[in-house]
Amino acid sequence: MSFLKRFDLITPIIIVILLFTLIMAMAFKPGVSFYVVMILITLGAIAISAGRNFILFKVGTRNIIRRRRYSVIIISGLMIGTVIISSSLIIGDTMEKMIVNLHYKMFHEVDESIYGTEPDGSLMYISEDVYIKLEDRILAIENVEGVTGEIEEDISVINMEAGQTEPRFKLVGYNTSSAEFGYFYEDGKKLPFEIKEDEVYIDSRSADALDASEGHILTIITPTGQHLLIIKEIVDDRGRVGRVMGSGLFVPLSTAQRIFNATGAVNMVLITNDGGVVGGEKHCDAIVEELEGILASGEFGNIEVQDNKAKEVEESREGISSFTDMFLVFGSFSIIAGVILIINIFVMLAEERKGEMGISRAVGMKRLHLGRSYLYEGSIYAIISAFIGALLGIGVSWVVLYFTDSIFSSFDQGISFDILASFNFTPLSIIQAFTFGMLITLITVSLASKRVSRLNIVRAIRSIPEPLISKKSVRMLVIGVVLIVVGIILAMLAYFTLESYELASLYLGISLTFLGIGFVLRRFIGDRWGFTIACGALIIIWIIPGTMLKLTDLVDDMGGMEMFILSGLFLVSAAVIMFIYNSRTVLGVIIKLWSLTKRPTASLKTASSYPMKNRFRTGMTIYMFSLIIFTIVVMYMIIGIMSFNIERITREQMGGLDIVGISNPNNPIEEITLENLEDISNLSREDFNGIYSITSGYVQINTTRMNQETGTYDMVMFPMYGYGVNFTKENEWTFAKRSSKYGNDREVWEAAYDDKDLIILDGGFLQAEEYGPPNPASQVGAGIDKTIQLVGFDGKPVNKTVIGILDQFIFSGIFMSENATEEDFNLTSKGVFLFDIKDEDRGDELAKEIEREFNFDTIELKSAVKQFTNVMEQFFNLFTAFMSLGLVVGIAGLGIITLRAVHERRKEIGMMRAIGFKRRNVTMAFIQESAFISLVGIIIGVALGIAVGYSIWYDGFKPMDYDFYIPWMKILIVSLIAFFATAIFTIPPSYSASKVTPAEALRYD
Repeated sequence: MSFLKRFDLITPIIIVILLFTLIMAMAFKPGVSFYVVMILITLGAIAISAGRNFILFKVGTRNIIRRRRYSVIIISGLMIGTVIISSSLIIGDTMEKMIVNLHYKMFHEVDESIYGTEPDGSLMYISEDVYIKLEDRILAIENVEGVTGEIEEDISVINMEAGQTEPRFKLVGYNTSSAEFGYFYEDGKKLPFEIKEDEVYIDSRSADALDASEGHILTIITPTGQHLLIIKEIVDDRGRVGRVMGSGLFVPLSTAQRIFNATGAVNMVLITNDGGVVGGEKHCDAIVEELEGILASGEFGNIEVQDNKAKEVEESREGISSFTDMFLVFGSFSIIAGVILIINIFVMLAEERKGEMGISRAVGMKRLHLGRSYLYEGSIYAIISAFIGALLGIGVSWVVLYFTDSIFSSFDQGISFDILASFNFTPLSIIQAFTFGMLITLITVSLASKRVSRLNIVRAIRSIPEPLISKKSVRMLVIGVVLIVVGIILAMLAYFTLESYELASLYLGISLTFLGIGFVLRRFIGDRWGFTIACGALIIIWIIPGTMLKLTDLVDDMGGMEMFILSGLFLVSAAVIMFIYNSRTVLGVIIKLWSLTKRPTASLKTASSYPMKNRFRTGMTIYMFSLIIFTIVVMYMIIGIMSFNIERITREQMGGLDIVGISNPNNPIEEITLENLEDISNLSREDFNGIYSITSGYVQINTTRMNQETGTYDMVMFPMYGYGVNFTKENEWTFAKRSSKYGNDREVWEAAYDDKDLIILDGGFLQAEEYGPPNPASQVGAGIDKTIQLVGFDGKPVNKTVIGILDQFIFSGIFMSENATEEDFNLTSKGVFLFDIKDEDRGDELAKEIEREFNFDTIELKSAVKQFTNVMEQFFNLFTAFMSLGLVVGIAGLGIITLRAVHERRKEIGMMRAIGFKRRNVTMAFIQESAFISLVGIIIGVALGIAVGYSIWYDGFKPMDYDFYIPWMKILIVSLIAFFATAIFTIPPSYSASKVTPAEALRYD
């Protein structure tokens, strides 16, 4: 018991609870009950402590009631971090619900599917007798509810009555006795499966695209000729139509078999499990294992299990979680700013109550008791602010999702995302936000209370400033030595076991070492020079691009978001420390320059003297501003560099081409050239510089990802293109990387054309390998002069050597000579046609004409690239806006500090008024004081943000030949908004300060 009286265990208990909760949340994803238990343990520990020290509890909490208005302001400042956490988690809930619902809508009752693929990408047909045998085997599997065979084929459709053509729709031949797979609906009513042989159901999105109505006659074009179908009904976008994603026609299986001359055959086997639309997927893993065993014998041909609803849903959840996690990453800076605000608030409260605390200590209150009284007060603030913040996160997340929905809606991929309709927050997310928000605030309050309790009684009562820490302080020396030792260990471990994800450890170790050197140097040359040298070195090491330091010789990439977070924390910390210790010199220069304007410098000196007298508080406030401005400027730099280079990006991606035409395999065209263009269409050859017919198909590649169940490497499918001699000579696509054996890009194209064992990859392989998250392209292990194994649909492996990786990534796939696609993969059909037009301004017009003439899917590359970059820019802007919540922290913090400073400095104000300062002088002094702090924070944030933006450009964009660009206008706007918002928030307390009369202020106690 005596131990408990001498030591405060609350802080270590809260720290342990936070760490344990964080580890459990990341590793095991516990439910609501776990967080409730953690909350109860935390509150229970505080309650027990408060119960044993009830008088201290009353002393600490009475200020909440006595100063209600300030309590509201403090709570408002403390809850920002919880708002960030809550909104990020709710965004995750909503996006998960949206993507899961989308998958359930797409799959509906289908839980697994089986099919095979021909070399040209079309589906492989299964004969009737093989299908019947396979169906019997599948139905014998436990928990399989039903099996059906269908035909799915790409077709071209013409609505003659409306004059509309669509080059690639899906025609689905469904089994009329497969009700267990769902129904068709029209205005919510079930429709019969049996329709006439010349009738068709069409989904509503397809009907809109064709401007079709009930009763219209559609012409469908297939390899067997043209066929007429009458629209029976326009069906709702629900039920079993989800698989076609808004581009489907539906006819009975017998009609499809007649149209495609495939009597008794199917090319798609669908399976539904017991359990319905939601629930059937729980049997997927077991059933897929049985299916793979059945198909492994080969007696059913080269068909495989392709779709697994459970796997698809889970992978979509994981994929969307990486998107939503970015909000937490970007929001982490605002959370850090919130933590600093908490420290600032309690340090400020301690300064204001210094005399009161000194008297309390004088009459017998121990440091432990003083710290506990502040902890109890802070605990009330923490609980209330976490509760309100968790709920306010609902509103903030809705606003963010509103703009996210508008971004997704800006491009149509045949999918209706409808994010706002999926808006959702779970009790788990709210309780998680409350838990972490409360624990972070409590720990911060606990540590701040420790600092508060270390006051000297005499200095507190007489309001004497705390003395500076002696140069000979052993404690500071020990801290420096420990930082150096820890930093060196981290750096050495990272260096000798260096991987890309360990680059953060290397930089962290170096940074801690430099900070430790600063602590040691101060013993010999003082605080100012010791920390200036250490922090200057720290800034230099972080802003120098990694490629200049030859780090690319050690690692494949320069790290990810962890490097961004660390750079922000260390750079801003170093810059603020340097400013604080060199503030007198800086202020001397500023005052000297101001005097040149012939204006009085008294108010400016007054405005700058008080912040510099309270260096800790001032430094923390500047840090808040700098950190948020830094992150926003870095994002603006990335956006600006991309936008500035948009024209170059567009040219790079287009490679001298303007339009891509993708033919329907069921409506093939042998070849299109300038010479035969006018013979087979109404297009004029005068509109084109060149036309290139490309052989297209699919090929599988062994990845570096091991399948743990089979012990073999997984395979992924990629598009494959075979180009001819004209394309070799005339295309303008450039290479991001090429083999050193070739002197220029043209030689690479010619070499791959002449030698069928050489291939070229699109830029997506490079992007995935160096910049993106793990995906099939990054798992292929492709690289210049490396040999990879391609596997055709006959199962025959072929080794190919990579000699070039393109800059362009919008046209993804593997490029080789048309001779190689024919000899190695028996692929001869021309599936892709590339058009180089003379007048780029007519791109959209000619794309529509080409689509109409040849029944192609066409892509106007310039529009596609601009749409892609526009979407990326909008997402960056969204993240930037989300991070701007941190500005609210900084502005609110400065407003709170100014408001409290008025009361803290009433005697000082009285003295100013007594010696002749007018009201407007007092007001201007406070406004200039706040402006000074915010301006320093803005300048530091902007300068460091531009420096890091340059480093990002040098490491990431310069190798892709992007030009450097600084978006001065955006940076200026956000800086002015932050500056004037600060002024607006500080005007009311500054004005109230001017109304204090000298007599009232000097009598104030």
